[in-house]
Amino acid sequence: MMQSENLDQLFDSLSKFQGEVEPIFKNNSVSFDTKGSSSDRVKYKYADLADIIEVCKTPLSKHGLCVAQYMEVIDGQTYVTSKLGHKDGQWQKSMMPLIVHANPQATGSLITYWRRYQYCALLGISPEDDDGQAAVAQEVKRKEKVLITAAQAEELNELLKTCEPSYITTAWDYLKKTGIQRLEDLPVDLYNRLRSGIMKKQQEVVA
Repeated sequence: MMQSENLDQLFDSLSKFQGEVEPIFKNNSVSFDTKGSSSDRVKYKYADLADIIEVCKTPLSKHGLCVAQYMEVIDGQTYVTSKLGHKDGQWQKSMMPLIVHANPQATGSLITYWRRYQYCALLGISPEDDDGQAAVAQEVKRKEKVLITAAQAEELNELLKTCEPSYITTAWDYLKKTGIQRLEDLPVDLYNRLRSGIMKKQQEVVA
């Protein structure tokens, strides 16, 4: 995280924004086949980036805040960059390295994911499930089994979309042998191993 020398005005305005911004719900869902069969699908819910921006833009403007998002290349590495700015010039910036995949659609999905992730992280907001009971049950389950967060599950899903179908099938075959049917049920240790494997595959493709 990069930032200006002083942040007092930005944080003052950000705290007021957080106190006024309306709840953001995960009203969208996506599902995909794990073995090329519609009877064996994985599904998760998410908040669309456009919906998040729509909810936030008025209270952001009210308190002299804005978020700028763009791509930049530094020393040959492409980054997705999001910058939270205050009207008095104070700022914070998040940069995430992007591996540009041969499939433009897969790359676009990753860019959208990182933009949504950075936008929420900079503003300190988190979309909520519109089913309160389901959210409570999921949190209890996560604490008991030390599972990954919803954001990590979403990131992993976007990364899987960049992989070859054979790799996706192999990964899901292994996970299901361990009793895992959804990415949201993935333990942290398996998440780290699977994510590292995907990133290694992407680097091999780029090379």
